[in-house]
Amino acid sequence: MRLRHPSVLSAYAGRNDGSFCKLIGEQGVGMVTIGGVSVDDLSMQQSKKMKERGREEFIVDDPLEFIRTEMALASESGADVQ
Repeated sequence: MRLRHPSVLSAYAGRNDGSFCKLIGEQGVGMVTIGGVSVDDLSMQQSKKMKERGREEFIVDDPLEFIRTEMALASESGADVQ
């Protein structure tokens, strides 16, 4: 894989959605990552505990659709999206 720039942004402090990744990708970052989505029973259980502490970003109704939608949005930036 050849990136347009040798830099990668991963999910940061709960910021993992396509809008944030698109914003950063538009700054010239080579790769952005959508992350922090609970997709199995164990991670969902842990995410529910985190929600009690105010961290709701890990829980989505349809994880696969969320990932597809957010990756499509992030890819509008021209960065490679993972």
